[in-house]
Amino acid sequence: MTFNQLSHPGQGNSPGLLSFITCALICTPLCLVPASISSGTQFTFLRQQFSTMSFEGCTGQPRTVYVSDDTRFRVGTDGVLMVKRPLQLHNPEMSFRVHAWDSARKKLSTKVTLKAAVHDHRQHHHHHHHHHIKSNKDKETQVFYSITGQGADAPPIHVFIVERETGWLKVTQPLDREAIAKYTLLSHAVSSNGNAIEDPMEIVITVTDQNDNRPEFTQAVFEGSVVEGALPGTSVMQVTATDADDEVNTYNAAIAYRIISQEPKQPHSQMFAINRDTGVISVLTTGLDSEKFPKYTLVVEAADLQGDGLRTTAKAVITVLGIKPPELEPTPIKSNRDKETQVFYSITGQGADAPPVGVFIIERETGWLKVTQPLDREAIAKYTLLSHAVSSNGNAVEDPMEIVITVRDQNDNRPEFTQAVFEGSVVEGALPGKEEPDIQKDA
Repeated sequence: MTFNQLSHPGQGNSPGLLSFITCALICTPLCLVPASISSGTQFTFLRQQFSTMSFEGCTGQPRTVYVSDDTRFRVGTDGVLMVKRPLQLHNPEMSFRVHAWDSARKKLSTKVTLKAAVHDHRQHHHHHHHHHIKSNKDKETQVFYSITGQGADAPPIHVFIVERETGWLKVTQPLDREAIAKYTLLSHAVSSNGNAIEDPMEIVITVTDQNDNRPEFTQAVFEGSVVEGALPGTSVMQVTATDADDEVNTYNAAIAYRIISQEPKQPHSQMFAINRDTGVISVLTTGLDSEKFPKYTLVVEAADLQGDGLRTTAKAVITVLGIKPPELEPTPIKSNRDKETQVFYSITGQGADAPPVGVFIIERETGWLKVTQPLDREAIAKYTLLSHAVSSNGNAVEDPMEIVITVRDQNDNRPEFTQAVFEGSVVEGALPGKEEPDIQKDA
């Protein structure tokens, strides 16, 4: 008993896999193809078209090296066009060019057009012929066919039926891969007296996925936070979406993310970027300020078919956290003689009694050293002071002590180009990798 099988697509919003229609060779190669094309599918018509266009050199030897402009297609030396990965046609047709070179190294090109075959969704309904069961004994005696199993006489019953005398296996209703992805039936062949003339044959029907499920975000609103002044590339948060379609054999559940809008749009309209594949949101540019713009709301999109299919949106709310300036802990300066006599403290040097005066002060009786104003490392990176300890009569009780204060850097300066306009020149036809004039910037 044999089983002639054609794949049956699951019911959905987009056309499924169909039997291929013979290509029509016209001036521009044209082929009617399914809207969903499986990886490895071949279309054989390029060699004939190239031959018609004289893709042969003066030696009469055929030119067998073809190159496609569209990297999703590979062209064999026999002129067969092959799809490298599953492909969904979202427009009525798509075109690209295929090139070849003759023996004189002259480049010859032709345009290839793939046109989606017109598909009637009603073909999914009401007893459309899909499979044929045939017994090898049908020439010796009259054979009657029946099927058993899930989808036949077991729930859901009557999804599949078989014509008793001809063996045509039919589907009676739309199939849903998300409900049942695979059916296993047993086909039976008996003679007119009811005796089995062959052992039952197992039929496995796999429902091909259709892109009929929209991605869904795991949350309607995602919340995250980032510190103001964060550098570009800093990760902020991650958004995630799921898709019920087949993610193993198709791109129907291959989700791509993008940012649709940002509010507010200051200081830049694109303050954040999102990883297309992972949904990780990161800082794109500088300028985050918790006082001016404490919160951003992004509308993010998830689209299946790697960004070309069904889509949905969610919100990502990002709170900008302020940085509390580090407070300089008062530092006590103590003399070892303070238990023997009353000691009075003072400081001298840049930032004390020398310009800029009064940046640092010291409490005369306790020795606490304090800073009185914000420090700027770009102005002065290091201060050197001398601390003095004297008794009540003004005599020094110890030698002066050197105090070195180093100002730590904060990321508070934008890079600046050394000039607003750079000019250079390059010889025409220069090879890739040739160095151009250096463009420099100040850190």
